[in-house]
Amino acid sequence: MKKILKTSVALLCCLAAAPALAFENDSAPYPVGTTSIGIASLPPIPGVFLLDQTDVAGAGYLTDSHGNKKEIPPFKVHSVSTTPRILISWPVTLPGNGRLYTQIVPPIVFLNTEVFGQKFHTAGVANFTITPFLGQWSVTRNFKIASGFDFILPTGAYSASKPAIASGYTTYSPVLSLRYNNPRGLDIGVSNRLFFNATNTRTNYHSGDAYMADYIAGWNIGHVELGVTGGWLQEYQRDSQYGAAIPGSRQEIFRIGPSITYSGRFLGKIPFIVNVNDQFDVISKNAPKENNFWVNIGFPLFAPPPPAPPVQSS
Repeated sequence: MKKILKTSVALLCCLAAAPALAFENDSAPYPVGTTSIGIASLPPIPGVFLLDQTDVAGAGYLTDSHGNKKEIPPFKVHSVSTTPRILISWPVTLPGNGRLYTQIVPPIVFLNTEVFGQKFHTAGVANFTITPFLGQWSVTRNFKIASGFDFILPTGAYSASKPAIASGYTTYSPVLSLRYNNPRGLDIGVSNRLFFNATNTRTNYHSGDAYMADYIAGWNIGHVELGVTGGWLQEYQRDSQYGAAIPGSRQEIFRIGPSITYSGRFLGKIPFIVNVNDQFDVISKNAPKENNFWVNIGFPLFAPPPPAPPVQSS
C-alpha cells in the first residue's frame, strides 16, 4: 500500500490563514481504495504469498470543507509506489473452521511535489503495516468473513520540514471484511476499518480518528471479472494540535473506478491473479483531489504440495 500525496508542513504553514487540512500531511494512514481484490480473499492453504500493488497517483489541487477547489498558488503532487504485501498462511485451524494468517506490508514511494513554485523530490520506505493475527472464515462456499488488527508503524521516511512519505505516528486499525464471490457470477465485498491515531510527538499534532470502507463489485465471466472498486473515508474526529481542536479539519473521500481482473495458472501450474483499476475522487473534502491507477499482481512464493493420498492395500 502506498502513503500517497503527502503535503509538506511548509505548505500547511503557508495556508495557516485558510481552513485547516485534514490529517497531518493531509493523507490518511491507509490510502482509500487500496484493498480491492484483497477483500476477504485469502488463500485457503498454508504457504507464503505475495500481492504486489503498484500505484501511480496524482493531484492538481486541494479541496476545502465543502469540496470546492482551494484558491491557492500552484499545487501539484505526483507519486509512484510499489507495495509488496507478504502474507503467511499458517497450518493452523481457528475455531469455526477458520484459517490464521500474518501480514507484513513495506511500501516504497517516490514522491514529487510542487508548492508555490518550489519542487520537492522524496523517495523511501513509507509506514510499515503489520498484521500479527488475521483470520478468515468460510461461512458458505462463496461467502467469507475476515477480521484482523493492523499496526501502521512510523517506520518510514518522515520529515517535519519537507514533504513526507510517512505519517510520523502510529495508527491502530481493527478490520472486518465480508465478501460474496460466486466464480460464475456476482462478486461483492466490503472491508471496514477504523483508524485510531496516536499523536505525532515531533509536531504535537493529532490526526482525527476515522472510518474507512473499501469495496469491490463485479461479475465473473470465466477467468475474467469486470466491475468497479474504490473506497469511502470519513474522519469523524477533528484534528488537534497542542490539545486544541482545529476547525474544518475532518476529511471525507469517496473514490470509484473501473476494475478488471484475470486469474489463471502460469505454465499451467502456478496460480496467479492480475488486477488493473483506475480510481478517481467523486467526493473530496479537505484533501487533494486525486486519481489513482493501480496494477495488482498476486501469486504464491512458497506453498507445500498437498499430502499424497494413502496407498490402498489390495
